[in-house]
Amino acid sequence: MPHSLNILRYIPIRVPSLRFFTAMTSSKSASVDIWQPSAYLTNHFHDLRTRPGLELLARIQKTLGPSSSSSIQRIVDIGCGTGQLTREIGRSFPHAKLVGSDSSGNMLERAREQTSKMDDQTVAQRIQYQQQSMDQWSASESGFDGEQVDLVFSNAALHWTPVESQEAVMRQWWSQLERKENSPSMLAVQIPNNFRAPSHTLILETLRDGQFCSDESEVHRIWSLLPRVHEDGCTFYFHVLRKLGARMIDTWESCYNQLLPVQSADLHPVCEWTSSTALAPILNALKDDEERKRFKQLYSQKLYEAYPAFDALKGQSGQQVLFPFKRIFFIAMP
Repeated sequence: MPHSLNILRYIPIRVPSLRFFTAMTSSKSASVDIWQPSAYLTNHFHDLRTRPGLELLARIQKTLGPSSSSSIQRIVDIGCGTGQLTREIGRSFPHAKLVGSDSSGNMLERAREQTSKMDDQTVAQRIQYQQQSMDQWSASESGFDGEQVDLVFSNAALHWTPVESQEAVMRQWWSQLERKENSPSMLAVQIPNNFRAPSHTLILETLRDGQFCSDESEVHRIWSLLPRVHEDGCTFYFHVLRKLGARMIDTWESCYNQLLPVQSADLHPVCEWTSSTALAPILNALKDDEERKRFKQLYSQKLYEAYPAFDALKGQSGQQVLFPFKRIFFIAMP
């Protein structure tokens, strides 16, 4: 198969600094904010994107126990995006003050708009949003009156930090947790781990086959914009937490066999899925809209070989594709 996973072993990748990602995704520091809320939470992807975060939230509640609904007082949601999960966290912890932090002005604008429309305004009044890069977040600058937090929650954000910086970012988050006897606190994180699947390896193949780059060094430069997790997966994150002195660590990986509807024969649904996430910085790096359109067409052709369409399940219309998607989860308590 042309999308052999072995291709990843021979590519010298120079990962850009975290400052690059911050500048690229922050509307305060760059003219282009690549994050588009309407594309990220399309109706047919909404439940699939929010499910892992909701399952992480359920694990937090089960681990902390029923008393946590009153004992958890200060929460930060790092990489909160449109605030969908921030609002769910607010409903789950009715006595907590929440800060949703994100680097994207576009996402935060949507988050504030949706929060203002909540039926339960008692939850909305406990939530504020803050534009900040994930490596710089601190409780002292987030309206918590200098106090540390009881829960650091982050769903699908840490992988946007270069792999060599992820331990330092986790250390920063960990340092913000409250440490009081008989007052539990927790770090809870979910990150995608599909970067060795065809959905991602075919991005590199498309860059090369479509001659979108002037030479191989440009291929590597653009390819390095793809977010990643450590190659050791859960094991790496476990040992980071162990070194930080966690007294409880739970790490696990789940594979979601996602059914995606085919909207167009020219646009594979996996292309639509990645265009608003991992593929976004790749598309942004191409020279113009015509090149982006051509990239999507070629990428979609390759995706239909890797993830073929089939008639929809009984009672449903059209066609679908099966898109397995792996995710890493971890929770830890100091």
